[in-house]
Amino acid sequence: MQSVRDSTGEGKRGSPPWSTRPSGSIPGHRARDGRRRAPAATLGDPEQAKRWLNADPARVRLVAAPPGTQEVKFAIEHFADRAALARDLFELTRNRKSLVFCNARAEVEELTVALNRLCRESGLDERYLPHHGSVARPVREDAEARMKEADRPSSVVCTSTLELGIDVGRIDLVAQIDATSSVASMVQRLGRSGRRAGQTQAMKVYATERETWEDLPFSLLQAVAVAELWREKWCEPVRERAKPYNVLYQQILSVVTECNGLRPADLVRRLMEGRVFAGMDADDYERLLRHMAKEDHLQQMSDGVLLPGLA
Repeated sequence: MQSVRDSTGEGKRGSPPWSTRPSGSIPGHRARDGRRRAPAATLGDPEQAKRWLNADPARVRLVAAPPGTQEVKFAIEHFADRAALARDLFELTRNRKSLVFCNARAEVEELTVALNRLCRESGLDERYLPHHGSVARPVREDAEARMKEADRPSSVVCTSTLELGIDVGRIDLVAQIDATSSVASMVQRLGRSGRRAGQTQAMKVYATERETWEDLPFSLLQAVAVAELWREKWCEPVRERAKPYNVLYQQILSVVTECNGLRPADLVRRLMEGRVFAGMDADDYERLLRHMAKEDHLQQMSDGVLLPGLA
């Protein structure tokens, strides 16, 4: 894992209210309020991250973690028959804490049903729970809680909803149905296992016979390609958006609400402090503010102060 640290002491000063030059500080906060650390396991281009954190990349220090000694077990196997795949996966996970990642919600539902059917046929209680964006929140929370029960073998069949962020306790094994769409995604999913000291990271990729290329299963080829890139320690660089209007839209509403109203110049000055919107100029802000007012997402008082709209 690498960490990019912003060692800025003071932000740039003296910029005019509508200047597009970023100061490198967090919007609404002075740079001296604290240093920023950005740990990442999938940092494809450290220099890009340094530029994103601070307008002056020289002020950002890259701290690379020493080479790890953790054991990693990784396997890829091709299955032409879905029933055989489910049986193999069941035998692999039935007595473990595991996350089973699928690339589609329908696959999550289908595989959960198949695995629980095998549980019943083996005289076991149902040990597999679904987790994706369309599953009701109480059901997702129940799955997360069950995974934290140390002595109860349970597995969650999920989409990217459990790729990162949500704590589900100790994970013995990660399974992936068909290749991930990126190396970064595979690394994140593999990293859900083996988080305790002395624990092995383990992942098995199941390639299926869905598409072929010159009589070769495309899913298997893709899985091998992703694994080879991972072994070479390559990861996709982040695609930066020069003008992220959707993020700016949300931030305008958030800042205006937080401050109980702001004048346009003060709002723009506050948002332009951040590196995220460095590619946007005064015309971009004015265009978006007028659109938000037209849609009644913002309203302007007689003294010029902007407030959240009524829409």
